[in-house]
Amino acid sequence: MKYVALQPAAGGTIEYRLGLLTTHADMAAPLLERGYRVVSAGFVRCLGGDRFETFGYSTSLNATPHADDARVISALHMAVLKMAPVPI
Repeated sequence: MKYVALQPAAGGTIEYRLGLLTTHADMAAPLLERGYRVVSAGFVRCLGGDRFETFGYSTSLNATPHADDARVISALHMAVLKMAPVPI
């Protein structure tokens, strides 16, 4: 799966976008138009449980993964699972 991490130009919270059937640039476009900047981008895969790995290179954004991306994506994944209405 592809992902892009973007941050507002003035700083603040980094937003993560994930997608399958689009380019990294297409995922980032709506936030780039609002003044965000690309922090990192690449690909992510689940290694099982709450473990994720980021890798690769976004040719459309000329960006690579950041060392913390896998940890942040794992935390986001676990937060979504905790909100699920039934145990998964």
